[in-house]
Amino acid sequence: MAPTWIRMVLALSLFIGTIGCRPLAPPPPVAACAARVGEDDFRTALFTVYQTALAPSPGKPQPIPGLNEAAHTIRCGAPRFGEFWRRLALARLAARSTSDRYIVSASRELSGHELVDMLANIEKRLGGMCGVEKRFAAAYEIVVPVGSTTQIGMPSCASTPPVTTSDAQGWLATAESSVWLQTSLSQVARNVDPQAWSTGCGHLVFHDTHIAKHASGGGFTVDPTTCTANAGTPHTLGTKWHDDLFEHFVPATYVPSFFKNILSIDVLQAPPGPAYKMTYSINTGLQFQGWGVPTPPCGTSGVYIDQGGITAIDAGNGWEYVVATKQLAFSEHLPNPPLLAQEAAVGLHALLDMMPFLVCCPAGFP
Repeated sequence: MAPTWIRMVLALSLFIGTIGCRPLAPPPPVAACAARVGEDDFRTALFTVYQTALAPSPGKPQPIPGLNEAAHTIRCGAPRFGEFWRRLALARLAARSTSDRYIVSASRELSGHELVDMLANIEKRLGGMCGVEKRFAAAYEIVVPVGSTTQIGMPSCASTPPVTTSDAQGWLATAESSVWLQTSLSQVARNVDPQAWSTGCGHLVFHDTHIAKHASGGGFTVDPTTCTANAGTPHTLGTKWHDDLFEHFVPATYVPSFFKNILSIDVLQAPPGPAYKMTYSINTGLQFQGWGVPTPPCGTSGVYIDQGGITAIDAGNGWEYVVATKQLAFSEHLPNPPLLAQEAAVGLHALLDMMPFLVCCPAGFP
């Protein structure tokens, strides 16, 4: 038998060795999900996460009311509304910070147990990296890898990170986004056709879009009870057309809200050809709700500018370059239009970030 002092040294060595080799502690437990997440709750959660991600850094970590709860809602709502939304939110939060303890806590809640390794890779890659857009692009490549095109709730085509900007000046909110998608121009044209905004992956924010029926004496025929334009004759999706479209748009905000408008649509270019081009602008505002204002009678608009467009160019190598723009300006009878514009800029940023999901919507979703 070895001398006592040798046995003591060996025991001490084994103890010291276990300190450095001890397995990492498991991630903190995540709360169980409710049976069903509502649409209003999911949109409100998206707004909270994006508002946090896009805000200027406070300089030092500060508690963010409702952020963890919003992350929980998005994680639990992802099976219903799309896994892509959860991963977008995760990439946007990581772009903001991977060291702020409050944002890290929300990122862990977003990740849950399913994406814990993905979050670790994000934190490792973004460590020391500067620039929000550069950090978002790096995080996006991790959360939306090439192999994710076959996963449930993810875009069915490969994409580059969306390059999205948004801003508010006075009563006007603007946003623009560009992205490369590995798909066909025909698929882009079909899925971004305004008639298709309310189907598939766009339904979360567009509850209804259809051709508005013109009245014989001018204007449009509208159901006064629902303040919805009656349906006119639809056009073939993805083709050139000029007409007026009814939209029921529900933006991502922290209170339930909606806009019902009739937009003038011009599809100027469509396949066959090298490009798709569509523009829209408001023709008639019908109704709105939100920001604590009682829903006004049908025929009262909430915006006086609602315009934008989508252009897609075929690169000829199986990739399409897509650019989307949108502008909203709020009516003077709404409370604090400049504040509404600031909030709308956040929601528009989320809206245009979703272009890969809208264009390459998984078959059978939702």
